[in-house]
Amino acid sequence: MTEEEEETEREESSESEEPAERETVEERSAQKLTKTASDGAKITVSAPKGALPDGAEVHAVLVND
Repeated sequence: MTEEEEETEREESSESEEPAERETVEERSAQKLTKTASDGAKITVSAPKGALPDGAEVHAVLVND
């Protein structure tokens, strides 16, 4: 196999390595995530369609001064 043939084969194989079911922005749903911190503070994130991947989470950590 020549160097040119090897390069073409590498390019073709790298193209096929991408995930077949790649999530697009249009497929992501709108989300409202809510978390309550240990001191009772309620944190809410309202994300429009496409802003966050499905399954995103919010975490609340109490910070003391």
